[in-house]
Amino acid sequence: MFPTGVGAWRDETPAIPGIDVQTKPDQVEFMKVINIQEAKTHLSRLVDSAHEGEEILIGKHGKPLARLISFSPKTQPRPLGGLKIRIADDFDEEDPRISAIFGRPRKTGKPR
Repeated sequence: MFPTGVGAWRDETPAIPGIDVQTKPDQVEFMKVINIQEAKTHLSRLVDSAHEGEEILIGKHGKPLARLISFSPKTQPRPLGGLKIRIADDFDEEDPRISAIFGRPRKTGKPR
């Protein structure tokens, strides 16, 4: 039997360093860290594995630096025509205040 307390679980299984007291060994998934040079050599194979759902850790000197996972878009494309707008009848008429600023007389009559 193993002692209970800090680092041990209530069912008296041995503690694993770096895992909190609430986590049981069957809940932990250990992942191999692939060296960056090996990842460059086998990138195509690693991308295929990631596409199939596997998570791959890439690192230097055994320390993880990046995680290779499958890409999935987060949003659905929006359907066209979903926004309804209304354009005022006089949207293209000149504003007399702006005409006064630029010193142009206000246009009258029909457009040419």
